Amino acid sequence: MTGITQGANVLREAANRLAGVTEVVASLAGSRRRRVLRLAVLVLRDEEGAPVATESRVRRTLDEAARVFREQAGVDLLPARERFVATLREIAPGAALDAACSDGSWKADFGPGGTFFRRHAVRAGLRAGLVGSGAPLTVFVVRDVVGKAGCSLGPLTDYVTIDAGALEPRLLRVLAHEIGHACGLPHSRDTRNLMYARVPGERLAPWQTAVVRSSRHVTYR
Repeated sequence: MTGITQGANVLREAANRLAGVTEVVASLAGSRRRRVLRLAVLVLRDEEGAPVATESRVRRTLDEAARVFREQAGVDLLPARERFVATLREIAPGAALDAACSDGSWKADFGPGGTFFRRHAVRAGLRAGLVGSGAPLTVFVVRDVVGKAGCSLGPLTDYVTIDAGALEPRLLRVLAHEIGHACGLPHSRDTRNLMYARVPGERLAPWQTAVVRSSRHVTYR
């Protein structure tokens, strides 16, 4: 079932990219008609039932992500649920608390960690569920993204993970960086760019803006 879901997400992404050619052209030409991305940030609880991070710490990095996408891409982040940030009541399994992120991490989506994430991710509405347009994105704040500060499986899933340790001021844009991956952006060698792999900057090149704005997670209101 997981493989089918991943395949369906890839097809939806491809369909939206094709349908969004005019948006890409308009974006490259400088058009910035306001678009939106619906987002939920969920904090996990460890084996003792304690949240791995406070919601106030999450809010700081969320506010920074909202600023970057508004200023650099003309995309507003809106809450996909009643509240932008929430702490899950259920204790998370170890595979979710300490999330894998490597070249083969797509396989982890088939295991208990991926099952937990998919079960708690925000569900798409009917239209988004069929064609993918405007599919909400869920960010899970985990105890540890093994070896990294955050992780995204790109078009395969509708969720990303960020390490609770990445909520410190020095790594304030890790959340925005992972949203960028979810919207189709690869890493950049430019230290000023949002997609720089180590300590993300905030800039997006025109072609990156066009990619974000034509993502299946981004739509008009």
